[in-house]
Amino acid sequence: LDSIPGLGPKKKKMLLTQYKGIGNMEKASLEELSALPGITGKLAKNLLKELNAR
Repeated sequence: LDSIPGLGPKKKKMLLTQYKGIGNMEKASLEELSALPGITGKLAKNLLKELNAR
């Protein structure tokens, strides 16, 4: 998560709290991620791209 531009410590903590880990985050849809406070569509796309590339 550290390599994703625009994803600071507060957003990382919120995502990890919401999804209980990266594995669950990988299964989230673009729409689910974009609906979270502070997560834009562009950021959600970048997040999924990075997670799916691992």
